[in-house]
Amino acid sequence: MRRRNMGNKVVKRAITWAMVLMLSFSAGLSSMATMTVYAVDNRVDDCELEKERVDSTAERFNDKETSEDPAAEAALAKADEAKNAAEDAAKTVENLQKTIDGLEVEKKVEAAGAKGTGETESTGAVKAAEDAAASAEAAAGTAAKTAAEAEAKKDDISKIAEDYNKTFENNQSAADSVTAEGLTSVKGENGASDTELDKYVEEQAKAAKEAKKEAQAKLEEALKGGAADDKVSTADGEKTVKELVGEVDQAAADAAKAADDAQAAVDQANQNVADAKVKYNAYAMMYGLPLYGEKGVTYTYDADSFAKAGITDAVLQAEIQKQVADRNAVNAGKEEIENADITALEKEIQNAKTTADTAQETAKDAVKAAKAAEKAAEDAKKLLTNEEGTGSVDKTNTAAEEAMKEKKEAGEKLEAIDDVKKALSDSSDGINQVEYDKELNAWANTTFDKYDEAKASWKFWETIKEYADIYDDAKDTRRWMDNEYNASKVQEIFNYLGITQWTVSTAQREAAMDAIIKAYRENMAEYEKQLAAINAQDAKNSAEASAKAAEDIAKTAEASKNAAQAAENVISTAQDTITAAEDTYNDAKAKLDAVKAAAKNVKTPTTLELQRLFEQIQKAEQKVKDTEESLKEAVAAKNAAENFKKWADSLITGQYTRAYAQAAADENGKKTPLTENLKNYDTSNDKVISRPTIDFVCVSKGTSSVKVPYTIYRDYVNLMYQEDYDSKPRGKGISTGSKMDVIYWEVGTDGKLSGNYFTSLDELTTGSTYFIGYTFKYENDGYHIDGLMYKYEDSKEEPTTSPSEAPSTAPSTTPSTAPTGGDGGTTGTTVTIEDQSVPLAAVPADAPAVLGARRAAQDEEPAVLGVKRGTDQAVLGKRRSPKTGDSTEVFAWAGSMAIAGAAAVVSCTKLARKKEEE
Repeated sequence: MRRRNMGNKVVKRAITWAMVLMLSFSAGLSSMATMTVYAVDNRVDDCELEKERVDSTAERFNDKETSEDPAAEAALAKADEAKNAAEDAAKTVENLQKTIDGLEVEKKVEAAGAKGTGETESTGAVKAAEDAAASAEAAAGTAAKTAAEAEAKKDDISKIAEDYNKTFENNQSAADSVTAEGLTSVKGENGASDTELDKYVEEQAKAAKEAKKEAQAKLEEALKGGAADDKVSTADGEKTVKELVGEVDQAAADAAKAADDAQAAVDQANQNVADAKVKYNAYAMMYGLPLYGEKGVTYTYDADSFAKAGITDAVLQAEIQKQVADRNAVNAGKEEIENADITALEKEIQNAKTTADTAQETAKDAVKAAKAAEKAAEDAKKLLTNEEGTGSVDKTNTAAEEAMKEKKEAGEKLEAIDDVKKALSDSSDGINQVEYDKELNAWANTTFDKYDEAKASWKFWETIKEYADIYDDAKDTRRWMDNEYNASKVQEIFNYLGITQWTVSTAQREAAMDAIIKAYRENMAEYEKQLAAINAQDAKNSAEASAKAAEDIAKTAEASKNAAQAAENVISTAQDTITAAEDTYNDAKAKLDAVKAAAKNVKTPTTLELQRLFEQIQKAEQKVKDTEESLKEAVAAKNAAENFKKWADSLITGQYTRAYAQAAADENGKKTPLTENLKNYDTSNDKVISRPTIDFVCVSKGTSSVKVPYTIYRDYVNLMYQEDYDSKPRGKGISTGSKMDVIYWEVGTDGKLSGNYFTSLDELTTGSTYFIGYTFKYENDGYHIDGLMYKYEDSKEEPTTSPSEAPSTAPSTTPSTAPTGGDGGTTGTTVTIEDQSVPLAAVPADAPAVLGARRAAQDEEPAVLGVKRGTDQAVLGKRRSPKTGDSTEVFAWAGSMAIAGAAAVVSCTKLARKKEEE
């Protein structure tokens, strides 16, 4: 059995006990004879001998494992048993702790999540799983919301697109249906087939020309009559002029209808083309294309742009803007749906799922570890009690209680040794214990070492104070035995004990030493009992603490298991949430994919195919252009026929004119009519023009009061229509120098025409004055007859309206350049003719020229203004009419001056060259 440490108190009691024994021994020797006490220094050899004997005794004791005291043996055995049981219990708890540490239950439970006392707090993997579940649920919600919004958007744009596409298809169909033929064809009447525009216009032009020709023919036949009621022989029999005029009117109406129909067809085609361009522009604005004929988009959707595009209809403008808005809405909706992306949410849910799965594995490990820890703790608990196994705690408690009982008994025995120990400790001599009891010394050293270990390891502070006292006592005893107890000091011990007067024999010393050592060993054995009891108490405490620790660990393990299972449940719920979120996401993704697929089918054309429409419009424009010549012919025929109609109608309508006589003014400005055409005016049809009014005086009453004889007007009409003149061209007319009939108008005493006229000299009255017209024409203020005064004599000579070959007897005057026309008023210089009664026939051939009389060169005809020039034609009433004031004299004079100047230059040049040659 191993020795245990002793405290100082035990050592002191042991020494005291030894001293009691020694006193008892001395009392037994008092009956011996008187002995001589030798000085200690004289008994050295004896002491050496005694030392040998003590060594022998010590060896005898060294052969023993323990003291010979049965009580000490029993206490030590019980203490050792208690200690071993306590050590087993501690070892069990230690192994349990190592098992739990190895399983890392607490770490895994903490990672999985632990429940607090008041409210549940999630940590570690539980929190990660809960966060992941929340994130997945939020992601799924977002995905579902996105899908729902996309689906709603799809429904919205589908409805808009349905209307948009329908309109688009209608527009495309309408655009494709436009053809050049459709734009230009002339619709037949009463089910008749359509006719191409160019052919139709050509046919109408032909019809108009035929009608015009008919009108001209009928007019020519009408002009053969001498009066409106005259009958004219025609291929269809005799017809009056009036009847023929009616036929001219009908032919003109036919020509007008043909031309008008052609014009209407062309106008309709142009309108159709214009409407097609408007339609083109409307489609262009609907679908963001350039307007007709433009390269790029230059418009906005405002009033100016609509006006530029020719779109004036408010309803069409609203339709355009609606289609633009619908197109933008559909395109924007499709783009929004196409851009709807939930893949990031899918990744988020997958990450959450991974996190939850990892947390679930951690939770499973934690539950597994917690269950293992719980089992290990339960096993340890059973090992430490009598429930199962060794019952280390109960065994330790029993042994410790018995050891404590022995400790009490030993303590009572040791109380008497304190005085002896004190005496020994005060002595300076003693026997070296190391030499006598090495085993005891070794035991003491072991005791000290064990104490140090106990102090460092067990630390049961409820017994450590008493443990320390025993330790100190044993250590003091050992120090005293090592340093003070030796043979040379034994005499001092005897002296101290009061036996110094005795002579101590060797046997006595040996007996004394035996007694001292025995007392020492017995005392040390008591110390062992006490230390064993304390150790037993410590073992009991340790075992109980181990049992409590095991129980606490078991509770902790159970709590860990419960927490781990709770964490596993939480994570499992999180996993369920994530799975539901995943299902929600998958549903949302399927819906979104379906919505995207549906959105792709929504037609959203950004452009309408307008190229064909553009080409058809251009073809139609060309077809209209191709009718220009035929239309011009039709219109020209119409105009000509209408002109014929106007001339024909005028034949049967009474015509009235003004009469103007050539006149000369005197120095007072008084005009006197002339009897001779001194100005050489209007000598032939082609020389009839407007004349200066200053050279004439009105001899008719009022405005256009003179009725025009039918034959004169007929000849005028015959010339006018043949020259393609519009009706009543200004300054144009007929002359007696050509084929105009000579008419004699009677002049009253007032110098004005009375209205009566005669066509033959036989009808004239001798001595009467008549007005002879030499031209009939039209001016701005109406018809004019320009002529001369003629006084009829019995000579019966025919008057002449041509300039006289004989010199005139009339006084010379300054010619005027003012034209006739207007009201025939007089302006400028006037000349009075002295003798106006001289008849035209009586004027001498050599009479001097007056008032612009004929010039020497009669063969030089002056240029006449207002007559037909070159190839000018009267087309559509646009021909320029001659104007009053186009005087031939001015131009003749200018021409003469130019010729004379040129001749002078040539003559001078030749003369200069001739001089140079000389």
